[in-house]
Amino acid sequence: MPRSNPEDSHWTDQGQGPPLVFVHGFPLSRGCWQPQVDDLSLSFRIIAPDLPGFGGREATPGVGSMDSFADDVASLLADLGTERELRDWLDEVE
Repeated sequence: MPRSNPEDSHWTDQGQGPPLVFVHGFPLSRGCWQPQVDDLSLSFRIIAPDLPGFGGREATPGVGSMDSFADDVASLLADLGTERELRDWLDEVE
Protein backbone atom coordinates (compact mmCIF):
# COMPACT_ATOMS: atom_id res chain seq x y z
CA MET A 1 0.00 0.00 0.00
CA PRO A 2 1.43 3.43 -0.86
CA ARG A 3 2.53 5.47 2.16
CA SER A 4 1.82 8.74 0.36
CA ASN A 5 -0.57 10.27 -2.11
CA PRO A 6 1.29 10.27 -5.46
CA GLU A 7 -0.90 13.09 -6.79
CA ASP A 8 0.27 15.35 -3.97
CA SER A 9 3.79 14.09 -3.36
CA HIS A 10 5.03 13.15 -6.85
CA TRP A 11 6.54 9.89 -5.67
CA THR A 12 5.43 6.34 -5.06
CA ASP A 13 6.38 4.56 -1.83
CA GLN A 14 4.80 1.12 -1.94
CA GLY A 15 5.43 -2.26 -0.35
CA GLN A 16 7.54 -3.57 2.49
CA GLY A 17 11.02 -5.03 2.66
CA PRO A 18 14.38 -3.83 1.42
CA PRO A 19 14.07 -0.58 -0.53
CA LEU A 20 14.41 -0.47 -4.31
CA VAL A 21 14.60 2.92 -5.98
CA PHE A 22 13.38 3.36 -9.55
CA VAL A 23 14.40 6.55 -11.38
CA HIS A 24 12.79 7.30 -14.72
CA GLY A 25 14.59 8.55 -17.82
CA PHE A 26 13.96 11.58 -20.01
CA PRO A 27 11.14 12.55 -20.76
CA LEU A 28 9.16 10.01 -18.72
CA SER A 29 7.68 9.90 -15.21
CA ARG A 30 7.46 7.39 -12.37
CA GLY A 31 4.40 5.93 -14.11
CA CYS A 32 6.68 4.07 -16.52
CA TRP A 33 7.61 1.79 -13.59
CA GLN A 34 4.06 0.90 -12.52
CA PRO A 35 4.09 -2.74 -13.73
CA GLN A 36 7.36 -3.35 -11.87
CA VAL A 37 6.07 -1.50 -8.79
CA ASP A 38 2.94 -3.65 -8.72
CA ASP A 39 4.92 -6.91 -8.93
CA LEU A 40 7.99 -6.12 -6.85
CA SER A 41 6.18 -4.32 -4.04
CA LEU A 42 5.05 -7.74 -2.85
CA SER A 43 8.64 -8.32 -1.63
CA PHE A 44 10.30 -4.91 -1.61
CA ARG A 45 9.66 -1.31 -0.61
CA ILE A 46 9.54 0.47 -3.96
CA ILE A 47 10.33 4.17 -4.10
CA ALA A 48 9.80 5.84 -7.48
CA PRO A 49 10.02 9.64 -7.63
CA ASP A 50 9.11 12.02 -10.40
CA LEU A 51 12.16 14.14 -11.11
CA PRO A 52 11.67 17.94 -11.14
CA GLY A 53 9.92 19.02 -14.33
CA PHE A 54 8.44 15.59 -15.10
CA GLY A 55 5.20 13.77 -14.34
CA GLY A 56 3.30 16.89 -13.38
CA ARG A 57 5.98 17.95 -10.91
CA GLU A 58 7.02 21.56 -11.21
CA ALA A 59 10.52 22.20 -12.48
CA THR A 60 13.05 23.78 -10.17
CA PRO A 61 14.48 27.18 -11.15
CA GLY A 62 17.48 27.08 -13.45
CA VAL A 63 18.72 24.29 -15.66
CA GLY A 64 18.23 20.77 -14.31
CA SER A 65 21.35 18.64 -14.24
CA MET A 66 22.09 15.03 -13.37
CA ASP A 67 23.74 16.24 -10.17
CA SER A 68 20.65 18.22 -9.15
CA PHE A 69 18.39 15.25 -9.98
CA ALA A 70 20.63 12.94 -7.91
CA ASP A 71 20.57 15.43 -5.02
CA ASP A 72 16.77 15.54 -5.25
CA VAL A 73 16.49 11.73 -5.06
CA ALA A 74 19.00 11.58 -2.18
CA SER A 75 16.99 14.19 -0.29
CA LEU A 76 13.77 12.22 -0.79
CA LEU A 77 15.43 9.01 0.41
CA ALA A 78 16.69 10.82 3.52
CA ASP A 79 13.21 12.25 4.17
CA LEU A 80 11.72 8.75 3.84
CA GLY A 81 14.30 7.32 6.24
CA THR A 82 15.92 4.89 3.80
CA GLU A 83 19.50 6.15 3.89
CA ARG A 84 20.64 3.70 6.54
CA GLU A 85 18.87 0.74 4.91
CA LEU A 86 20.51 1.50 1.57
CA ARG A 87 23.92 2.10 3.15
CA ASP A 88 23.69 -1.22 5.03
CA TRP A 89 22.75 -3.00 1.82
CA LEU A 90 25.69 -1.43 -0.04
CA ASP A 91 28.04 -2.60 2.71
CA GLU A 92 26.72 -6.15 2.28
CA VAL A 93 27.28 -6.26 -1.47
CA GLU A 94 30.81 -4.79 -1.42
